[in-house]
Amino acid sequence: MKTNRRESRTPLAVVVNDDVTQLKLLSALLTKGGFRATSFTSAAEALAHMHQHGAPDIVVTDLYMPELDGWRFCRLLRSPEYKQLNAIPVMVISATFSGETTSRITTELGADAFLSAPVDGRELIETANALLQGDRLCHPARVLIATDDPALSEALENIFAENGYEPLPVPSFGEIQKTLEKGFPDVFILEHHLLDDTGNEIIDELHSQHTDCVCVIIADDPNPELALSWMRRGAAAYLRKPFAPEYLIEVCARARREMSLLRVEDLLDRRARAEREHEKHTQSIFRAAPVGIGVVVRRVFTEVNDKFCAMTGYAREELIGRTSRMIYPSDADYEFVGREKYRQIESSKTATGTVETRFLRKDGNVIDVLLSSTAIDPDDPSMGITFTALDITERKRMETELRESRQLLRDVLDTVPVRVFWKDRESRYLGCNLACARDAGLSRPNDIVGKDDYQMGWKDQAEKYRADDKEVMESGYSKLGYEETQSTPSGGLIWLRTNKVPLRNEQGDIIGVLGTYEDITEQKRISHALHINAEQLSLSLKAGRVGIWEFWPFQDKVFFNETWFTILGYAPDEMPQHYNTWRDLLHPDDQPLAEAYVQKHIQTGSDFDLQFRMKSKNGEWRWIQACGYVVERAQDGKAEHITGTHTDITERKLAEIALRESEERFRGIYEISPVGIAVINTRTQQFIEANEGFLRIVGYTLEELRQLTVKAITHPEDWPREQAYNQDYTAGKFDKYELEKRFVRKDGEIRHVIVAADFLHFGKPPRALACGTIVDITERKQAEEERESLQEQLIQAQKMESIGRLAGGVAHDFNNMLAVILGQTEMALEQIAPESQLRKDLQEIELAAQRSVELTRQLLAFARKQTVSPKTLVVNDAVENMLKMLKRLLGENIELVWNPGENLWPVLIDPSQMDQILINMAVNAHDAIAGPGQLRIETGNMIFDEAAGKTLPGISPGEYVQLSVSDTGCGIDEKLLEHIFEPFFTTKAEGRGTGLGLSTVYGAVKQNGGHITVESAPGKGTRFRIFLPRAQDSQASAVETSAYQGAASGETVLLVEDEPAILQLTRRVLEKYGYTALTAASAQEALAMAEKHAGPIHLLLTDVVMPGMNGRDLFENIRLVRPDIKVLYMSGYTGDTLLNHGVNNTSPDFLQKPFSIKILVDKIRERLDS
Repeated sequence: MKTNRRESRTPLAVVVNDDVTQLKLLSALLTKGGFRATSFTSAAEALAHMHQHGAPDIVVTDLYMPELDGWRFCRLLRSPEYKQLNAIPVMVISATFSGETTSRITTELGADAFLSAPVDGRELIETANALLQGDRLCHPARVLIATDDPALSEALENIFAENGYEPLPVPSFGEIQKTLEKGFPDVFILEHHLLDDTGNEIIDELHSQHTDCVCVIIADDPNPELALSWMRRGAAAYLRKPFAPEYLIEVCARARREMSLLRVEDLLDRRARAEREHEKHTQSIFRAAPVGIGVVVRRVFTEVNDKFCAMTGYAREELIGRTSRMIYPSDADYEFVGREKYRQIESSKTATGTVETRFLRKDGNVIDVLLSSTAIDPDDPSMGITFTALDITERKRMETELRESRQLLRDVLDTVPVRVFWKDRESRYLGCNLACARDAGLSRPNDIVGKDDYQMGWKDQAEKYRADDKEVMESGYSKLGYEETQSTPSGGLIWLRTNKVPLRNEQGDIIGVLGTYEDITEQKRISHALHINAEQLSLSLKAGRVGIWEFWPFQDKVFFNETWFTILGYAPDEMPQHYNTWRDLLHPDDQPLAEAYVQKHIQTGSDFDLQFRMKSKNGEWRWIQACGYVVERAQDGKAEHITGTHTDITERKLAEIALRESEERFRGIYEISPVGIAVINTRTQQFIEANEGFLRIVGYTLEELRQLTVKAITHPEDWPREQAYNQDYTAGKFDKYELEKRFVRKDGEIRHVIVAADFLHFGKPPRALACGTIVDITERKQAEEERESLQEQLIQAQKMESIGRLAGGVAHDFNNMLAVILGQTEMALEQIAPESQLRKDLQEIELAAQRSVELTRQLLAFARKQTVSPKTLVVNDAVENMLKMLKRLLGENIELVWNPGENLWPVLIDPSQMDQILINMAVNAHDAIAGPGQLRIETGNMIFDEAAGKTLPGISPGEYVQLSVSDTGCGIDEKLLEHIFEPFFTTKAEGRGTGLGLSTVYGAVKQNGGHITVESAPGKGTRFRIFLPRAQDSQASAVETSAYQGAASGETVLLVEDEPAILQLTRRVLEKYGYTALTAASAQEALAMAEKHAGPIHLLLTDVVMPGMNGRDLFENIRLVRPDIKVLYMSGYTGDTLLNHGVNNTSPDFLQKPFSIKILVDKIRERLDS
């Protein structure tokens, strides 16, 4: 059973070889293959080591070694003395034996395998592994023991088996013959008394045919002649009984060894003779080889042949032992060869490599070399490299010349204007030039190779082309200069002029066809066109009435064709063909100039173009244009032969005259036109021409204008729009060019214009010109702007009126409710102790109500419905009275700068409105300034004349006081400025503004006949300017009366109010202050009460707007029955609503809701005491 001895550990190999190099090589190969190798140069040392340390897994040994050789070493390994080593696989390695001999030697040695040196590394490892797996590559030696002595037979059988033989015992001669028929043994032990004549023949056969068999005779007969006879027949030894069996074993081993040695000597002799012959052959090849041959070890020369020396120019002695770097022209060449050659050797199965390189000869010349190399030992290239070197300098030169020659031929073929191609006997293309390939729709000439005409773009003509090829090849004659058509890959058809000749090889055999062709399509077209043109020219000359003439000045000879006469109304035979005929028909005014002109060109030999008049048959003078062309000149350059044409240009000349007159008329219109007219170059945008009208608009002279472009005098803000408009017009997006824009005059004034323009199409080639008319619309634009400003003011006024109605109605109802809240709160406060929490809560209610009153005032002021009491005041005083409050509103981060004007005029305005303007301006500035900033207030007197309306639209001429408020806040965007005074418009965060601040300011200013402007930009702050009319002396302030205070003196007051809450509250107030209060909820009820009440009624306190009858009418009706009664009106309405009911809200007998209790009782006291 085979076992794997390598499963659990690394196998151990004992290597024995007296050659240290071979010993190291074998040990290295075994180690690389996975073995542990123990090396010995002596078999005796190896035996001693194994006896002491135990058996290895395998023994690898040489044969020929000093002292104990391989035969004896192997025999000892199989002997009883070394029984523990008997089973070790033994591998013998020797360079002495090869072929069939190795198997016999292995058997004789008792070894298990034999490898011939030099050994292959892979084979060594494979064989060793096979032996470890239990495979025995050789069989034990067979020994035939022929004796009839059973005891001797058994003894010999045992001893031979113990020594590794396979014993074959036979007891009789008959058995001997049967055994030998199966094959001769390695050893034959024969007892002499079993021999007869046949036996002698067996020995003879052994000697002659089976020399490898060792025959040993054993006998009892001491006769030496008998022994000599057997030895002569071929017996290897003779033993006389008795003998020790071990001695027989030694005799057999020695005989087998001697026999092997004899064979080895014979083999060595034959091998030596063969090697000497091989060496002679090798040396002769080495010397006679036409290529350089050599050997290098680590790139140092160890051997070179004569050819290599001749190739390099060095003697053998100069190369041997020196590095090969000496024959390379550069380090780069040397390193490349080393790197590339060894790479090929290591990667190639045959361990060879070939490179092209250069050698530097001793004389300094460089040659090209093909260098081939192979490793002496494929497994170890460092052992040396054998190389061959072939000088390919001449071949490389010829290849270069051939390549250059082929490229030159290709360049010539690709340059010639004709197409060239060549085909084989089957009409298949072998090649063509570039022009032919392009005709075929191919990118390269090589793409045509192998194709035939059926595969080309001209497949429709393939049959004809192939027939022409066949005709040329079969006849051996050329076919030249014939015309034919060819289809193109794109589907077109062209004309060719083709040539085909036989294509022959060096022996003169026709191997194909060589062809050329040229594309004559254009020639055919031109030829046809020339023919057509000649016919058309003849017809055109007649139809176009062009006369032809020829003149030979020095021969006094002329020729006029038929048309020359007919354009003047003559028949050709009416006048002679003579120079004088032409001269006599010339107009007398033109004759001298025309003749002199012609004579001048005759002398100079130059062509000419001349116009003159000739007399027609009907007496009219016809304008003729004569063109002369010199056909022949004399040696001195004078014209000897002139030909030319006569063309009747009468109509054209008349048209030119009419055009010139028309141009003069147009020029007059152009110059005096009030509309600007200008011509520009559309490519450069420069002015070419302009009339006086345009020069007046822009203020430049014509010379100055021609140095400018359109852009230079266009307002910068209009130029991008004009460029886009021009591009759209050029692209055809609209048919009519009409653009409104602004020009900047030379003096800087802005002029608004409308430009209408179009391109001018004349000249050859057409010039890039455009002509435009320019209308100055500056005054019209100003009028439109004023109209738009007035329209905006009207819209704003209408808007304010609409919102005013709403504000008045809301204020009435709101004032009524506030009157109740404020009154009830005041009444309650008078009844509660100062320290009470409820008193504080009521005070908060009172404060909220007062704020609501202020909001209502703002709403009414915005709608201009607020009840105001204008007074004459000085704005400086009003501002100074508000400075402390304004500073508190602005806070510490904002600086307040106050610059009052001197000698300021008074203005007429309600002081509360002035306060409201200042407060709203301050609040607006505070919200606009994010961090530290400044609010500047300035005043001054201003006078506006008529011209001021252009800069401040809407302001009337007169004297004004200016209040300027500017801040350093965030500024306002231009789009937002349009809405800044609109009601409820605000840019503040939700909940921070009502949108009534600036609209209230706007309403207050307008209500007092003033004007307000604003200037602002993001990041640059805001400036408001308010202009209030100067108050005249007659507009004195109303005298303020001091308030009356005190209780009633028993007076009776008739109170009329349709709102129950106000009615009850007012009644309580009257009674509290000692008045007798008569209350009525309507006018009808009040009339009835006035008639029925028995006592006096001192005052009528009535609401103005009530159902059925208003307060004014009620007063008039009551006064009819009580003439002494006084009246005090009260209302939540203001302005026009009160006037419509006959009450003036500025009158002393009016009280505006809501009001406090103090104001009410003071007003009542005031009316009663008036």
